[in-house]
Amino acid sequence: MIWLGDLNYRMSLSYEDTRTLLEENDWDALLEKDQLIIEREAGRVFRGWKEGKISFAPTYKYTHNSDAYAGETVKSKKKRRTPAWCDRILWNGDGIEQLQYLRGESRFSDHRPVCSVFAVEVDANNVSSKIKRGYYSVTSRMGNDKPTLTQRHVLCEPSS
Repeated sequence: MIWLGDLNYRMSLSYEDTRTLLEENDWDALLEKDQLIIEREAGRVFRGWKEGKISFAPTYKYTHNSDAYAGETVKSKKKRRTPAWCDRILWNGDGIEQLQYLRGESRFSDHRPVCSVFAVEVDANNVSSKIKRGYYSVTSRMGNDKPTLTQRHVLCEPSS
């Protein structure tokens, strides 16, 4: 199972201290104060779930159509939010391997999107007959007389 979205966990750190660590690109020090990591390690949430290594800047809160975090400008009258990794991708289960964990640079929101590439092993013997019928129907239209379900697919290769 893969769980993703704005999980709304924040930093247990002041705005000023967070900004200092951001300017130094010190993700490790920031991640020590990440509330989701703290709660997971304490066993209070997402017990048994995994998350890949975060190697990108916090995804929230940005000024719309800008690369600046909200609250960086003096003229901002809105409540200043401490930058945080609110947007996350976690997974739970056997046969799931994360190949990439990235942050997108879309400016259409006060969040930056995250994306991930996974390799997932599927036991073809346990796939429902409905899914198998759909697979055979699609592949037979593609000219494959005897389609077979392989045990592992990588849908896209990670970039170097």
